[in-house]
Amino acid sequence: MTMPEDHPAVAAVTAWAKQLEASRQAKDVRRSAALYEITWSVGPAGRRGPDGVRIRPGKEEEARRLHTDRHRVWERTRAYGDAAQVLLAEWHNGATT
Repeated sequence: MTMPEDHPAVAAVTAWAKQLEASRQAKDVRRSAALYEITWSVGPAGRRGPDGVRIRPGKEEEARRLHTDRHRVWERTRAYGDAAQVLLAEWHNGATT
């Protein structure tokens, strides 16, 4: 792009992109699969089968935090998209300062 790096729209997109990258790296560190377990039941023929999924005992607080974190990532994603739209609109309209 021909816009300077210190342009407010460029700076906003860059800042939100960095936050999303940090969120992606945090997701790789804390896997949600460790929070859940499959529950089993005995069916009519006496055979065991999967019944559902539940949060592992003792992991409730971490599951709540993960839900909150996912919402924050969603908010960051929206903010990044909004900033990118502003950047593209300004670039399209010839903003260079």
